[in-house]
Amino acid sequence: MRCMTRSILGQVREGLADCEQALKLEPGNGYLIDSRGFCHLRLGELDAAIADFNAAPAVNAKLADSLYGRGIARRKQGDTDGARADIEAAKAISPDIATKFASYGIENAH
Repeated sequence: MRCMTRSILGQVREGLADCEQALKLEPGNGYLIDSRGFCHLRLGELDAAIADFNAAPAVNAKLADSLYGRGIARRKQGDTDGARADIEAAKAISPDIATKFASYGIENAH
């Protein structure tokens, strides 16, 4: 997905615009919602990131990226318990999720 790729490459605002455009065509696409959440997370827009990460698993309950991203956003907001629960749930689905996010420049600071 172009929106996620652009965000990873540092073109986060452009990636967010791509996500918004794609979601007009596929409003219920959990992967697009997750990608938009990732863009918001990269921009430090934590409330928007959490809202998207909350919506994405509702569409796809096993979306480890959404759980992990929400955990990172919650940690940045000071919700240590919520962050821990989300990150552990994500790792149960995808044990290498922290490495994946680190490769995107997002680390799980403890």
